[in-house]
Amino acid sequence: MMQVSKRIPFDDPQTLLLVRAGYVLSNLVIIGIYAYVHFVINKKKGMAFPHSPTVIWAFSTNAGSYLQT
Repeated sequence: MMQVSKRIPFDDPQTLLLVRAGYVLSNLVIIGIYAYVHFVINKKKGMAFPHSPTVIWAFSTNAGSYLQT
């Protein structure tokens, strides 16, 4: 990678912009893959939306007194 980076003209603003855009795009692809895999795993567990407000409320510290009948 060091040899490749020496050949890329980072002094050129256009090249620098393309490298930065590639970096952002690669991070967005990684986040998308992570979110998809996370969703598929939770769907198989039966927890398609584990952070819904009802679930958060049920596990909050103040919900204990409301859940007792």
